[in-house]
Amino acid sequence: MSKCFLTGCSQQCTLDLIARNQFSEQELKLLHWRSSCKKSIKFVCTFHNKKFLLSYESHQNTCCDPFNRHSELPARKKKKTSVRGLCTIESDHRQKGKAIGLLLIPGKKLCVACKISFSEKLKLPSDVVFPESSPSIQSSVPSAPNQENITKPDGSESSFHVLDFNGLNSWLQSVGLSPIDEKKLKRNKTYCEESVKKLRDALKLFSDKVPEESDEALYFKEMIQQLQDYMNGNPERSKKVLALTVLPKSWSHSQIETTFGVTNHMARTSQSVVQSKGILSIPNPPKVGHPLSEETKQLVSSFYLRDDISRPLPGQRDYVSVRENGKRVHKRKRLVLSTLLHLHLKYVEEHPQNYLSSGLFCEMRPKECVLAGSSGTHVVCVCVYHENPRLMFEGAHLKESGLRGVSECKSLLLCQEPTVSCYLLKCDKCPDELALREKLELYFDEEMIDTVSYNQWINYNRPWHLGNNNKDIR
Repeated sequence: MSKCFLTGCSQQCTLDLIARNQFSEQELKLLHWRSSCKKSIKFVCTFHNKKFLLSYESHQNTCCDPFNRHSELPARKKKKTSVRGLCTIESDHRQKGKAIGLLLIPGKKLCVACKISFSEKLKLPSDVVFPESSPSIQSSVPSAPNQENITKPDGSESSFHVLDFNGLNSWLQSVGLSPIDEKKLKRNKTYCEESVKKLRDALKLFSDKVPEESDEALYFKEMIQQLQDYMNGNPERSKKVLALTVLPKSWSHSQIETTFGVTNHMARTSQSVVQSKGILSIPNPPKVGHPLSEETKQLVSSFYLRDDISRPLPGQRDYVSVRENGKRVHKRKRLVLSTLLHLHLKYVEEHPQNYLSSGLFCEMRPKECVLAGSSGTHVVCVCVYHENPRLMFEGAHLKESGLRGVSECKSLLLCQEPTVSCYLLKCDKCPDELALREKLELYFDEEMIDTVSYNQWINYNRPWHLGNNNKDIR
């Protein structure tokens, strides 16, 4: 995607771009000098074209103060520079200013006092000469036209090195930089690297052309920018560490922290992961437990789809869309006839060899098996004939006696395989209430319970009321 060369340095870029080939060589230099950006120019937006080329000079209303004359004065003695007395800095002024260590920007303005000081400094003799063709560093020792004229003061190589090194320091002082200590260069490796960087930065001040970056450097910067966008868009710590593992191994912890804005611990973690597991590795992958077999999954699914567990809804729109083998299939909804807790207990009784926890059992419920609750699913009977026995069971606290619910009490009063006649009290083979009575009396005797208090739904002249009953079991 085409971007302005100042994208990231400024937030006011427009979408209208101008290609590099539409600018002259002098205009490209002015863009680099005035924007202080060393990036290679491929496209320039219309906003920055107007700011640094078309209207740059008209917006310069004060002196650029290259000699710090105005900034050193107290606030009460500062005088507002007249716009009429300002002169514009041209390209040749920049070339002349390099000889005295000034980095002037064409298009800025100089007041009369600064212009006079600039002219006076140009007239002073200078030991450092910068040819226009290729700027170079020269020693303060007078140079000869030929290599044969260079003589050693005392015939030793070290004395000549001292003279040349002193010339380098004199040039550094002329451009406003501190000199280099020769003894520290031999002892301290870090000081040597800092000195080389200082010289490189000093040479950049006198380079008219900014070298274009290679394609490899541009690709690397683009990759770093994409990693930064990925880090900002992913809050998960594991994904951030995963992205940091692709960075070069030569990068230090501080460089990773500064570039991506991460903590020192995260930078160290990413490098330790690269050393132990390689790139694109997760620091602490989640532990994978024992997966369920296909046989168990099929068993649970068939259990939910049984007619005594769920039944299909009759409505024309009672269906759900289920994905099977990559395709969407419409399946009719089935209403679960009991609570999931009771169904789990029943499943464990029937299939003890394939035990599942209640949470996993509920999670494996097929999508077409819906629970009672939404509109059109209330087809389970909750009449007074079902509710009153449940209230009696809870009031007597019969769960502590070993009975699991009203259904187990009912199974003691019906045949082992009940039929419709059993529920209508027309079966002669059903056991009497003696077995249930003995079990309840044994529980009440052990707990020394004489009276049971329970709630019942009672009908008084049509409206139903919840009343409390006390029954003497003796």
